[in-house]
Amino acid sequence: MIRQITKQLNALGIEIKYAPLDNNGFFGIYQDTPIIIINSQLDTLATAITLSHESYHFLNGDDTKIVSNYRQNSRIEYEANRFMIHHILRFLDEIYDFTPLTNCNQIRTSLSLPSSLDHLVYHELYKLIQTKFGISDDTNNELYVQ
Repeated sequence: MIRQITKQLNALGIEIKYAPLDNNGFFGIYQDTPIIIINSQLDTLATAITLSHESYHFLNGDDTKIVSNYRQNSRIEYEANRFMIHHILRFLDEIYDFTPLTNCNQIRTSLSLPSSLDHLVYHELYKLIQTKFGISDDTNNELYVQ
């Protein structure tokens, strides 16, 4: 998974560096080069999650936005988290081949994300299952097990 994400980010011209950090990582521009710095102490899954989250900031042009407003910053982080969860679930689906019986609680637990993101995991997994199996919003949602 990290190899795929790294390959995609390198194709976009984003450098990835690893260093001991107090947080998981961050995105920035250094000498006109986009760069993502990742905490070198993270495990594989946490690294993939952080790379996906930080890549959204590049794709969204967040480096040029003023984020002194809490609400604006909150929205930017929400969208970065939604993007990250969307892509991580797609990678995991390639490995585990999710079905309507996939247990969302197990996925949420295995991702070790803050509980404030539980609703995003559920929503993005549901959208993935809907698309993959042609389940419409009109269909009895009992086909999807939480």
